Amino acid sequence: MAMRALHFLAIASILLSVSCASHKSEVDVRTYHLKDTKRVKRDYKVVRAEQQKRLRGAITQSEMAARKGQYYMIDWDVRQHSVTDPIRVVFKYHQAATGTIELKMIENFAKSETRGSCEFAIVGELYQKKGRVLDWRVEVYSGAKLLASEQSYLWE
Repeated sequence: MAMRALHFLAIASILLSVSCASHKSEVDVRTYHLKDTKRVKRDYKVVRAEQQKRLRGAITQSEMAARKGQYYMIDWDVRQHSVTDPIRVVFKYHQAATGTIELKMIENFAKSETRGSCEFAIVGELYQKKGRVLDWRVEVYSGAKLLASEQSYLWE
């Protein structure tokens, strides 16, 4: 009897651990906002590395200013879906000066690329004239079929 109870507890704990395991999102979005070109303090190594990556090769103040803005790094993994057409990653967003007008950028990939990454950047004149991004949504399609999406908290 004790052995049966122990066996039941073992199975229950395995099922519980599997059900509580974290599920990796099909779309992961990382953001970086380059507001200033002044060198970040060395205490903030991760932020400084990201800033240096964005400003690499910019020598003049105008070149550096053209790189100010918001960067969105997108990773997607839709291998569990049936993909019959090329992959399309759509970045929809609203900027401060555009109000309710929905803007979008699109990256296309081969249908074999069911896992990958890309980057969308709102920088330079686009950032300076239309302002910061207020909200965003990323959608991954195969043809017309929506496979996965992720959005900011403010997206409606």
